Amino acid sequence: MITKLSIARVVGLMMGVWFLSISVAQYVAGVVAQFASVETVGGQVTNLKVSLDTYAATFTTIAWIAIGAGVVLFLLSFPLKKWMHGVK
Repeated sequence: MITKLSIARVVGLMMGVWFLSISVAQYVAGVVAQFASVETVGGQVTNLKVSLDTYAATFTTIAWIAIGAGVVLFLLSFPLKKWMHGVK
């Protein structure tokens, strides 16, 4: 879609932005992993209650962000279809 919807002179730039977005996603995944980390000793979790609370809070936050992003993208899909001028 990037190559179909971009102007010919900026296709390379848009592909670069696409790959940059992938690297940013990997960085964000690392940040989320840091938030979800819990204390371990020898690979064993020391406090199961803290671990459960940490994971539940982390993934609940991810779920709410995903739901919000989904709603925003759904609402943006209507004007985006018009801007695509029939490109499939």
